[in-house]
Amino acid sequence: MSEQRDGTGNFDFESHRQKAVDAYAKVRNKYQDFAFAIRNILREAIERKDLKVHSIEARAKSLDSFGDKSMSPSEEDPGSPKYREPLREITDLAAVRVITFFPRTIADVNTTIREQLQVLEQVDHTKLLELAEKFGYKSVHYLVKLNEDRTRLPEYQRFAGLVACRRVTITRALASKLSWPVAAKSCSPSNSILT
Repeated sequence: MSEQRDGTGNFDFESHRQKAVDAYAKVRNKYQDFAFAIRNILREAIERKDLKVHSIEARAKSLDSFGDKSMSPSEEDPGSPKYREPLREITDLAAVRVITFFPRTIADVNTTIREQLQVLEQVDHTKLLELAEKFGYKSVHYLVKLNEDRTRLPEYQRFAGLVACRRVTITRALASKLSWPVAAKSCSPSNSILT
C-alpha cells in the first residue's frame, strides 16, 4: 500500500484501514474456505488416530478485526502503521483452533499437524508462560500452509501459498471441569489426569 498522509502530513490510519478492509473483503471467502479445509483435514486425521479433543474450530478473520489490526501503530514509529501491507503481513486471516482435554494430547496433535501440513513457525506459549512465571492457558501456535502434494489436488489448488494460523489449546478450567468425574475416582496423586 502506498503511504497515506492526511492534510497535516500525519499518516492517515483511517484511510489505510479502509483500503486494507476493501482489499480483504474481496478475498475473505477464500480464507474462510481455506480455514474450513484445514479444519477438515485435521479433523479426519485426528479421528483416524482416535485422539480425543474437545473441538476443532475454524474461521476467517472478521472485516472489523482485520481493519483494527491493520491500523495498529508501529512500535518503532507510532506515526506509521505496523502493517504497511496488511493483506500480505497479517498472518491470521484464516485460523483453526484445536481444543484438547488434556496436556498430553497436545503432543499427539502436534505430530498430526506436522504430518498433514507444512509448519512454517511454531511458538509454544506454555513454555513462555513457565519461563515468565505467569498463569495462562497452555497453547502452541503455528503458522501453516498446505504441503505441495496436497496443493496439486484440484480441490486444494486455489489455496497454494496461503498461510493459516493454527492454535492447539488446553485451558485449565476446561480440563478440570471435564476431568473432574474421572479425577474424583482416583485417590492417588500419582494418577492425576493433569500431570
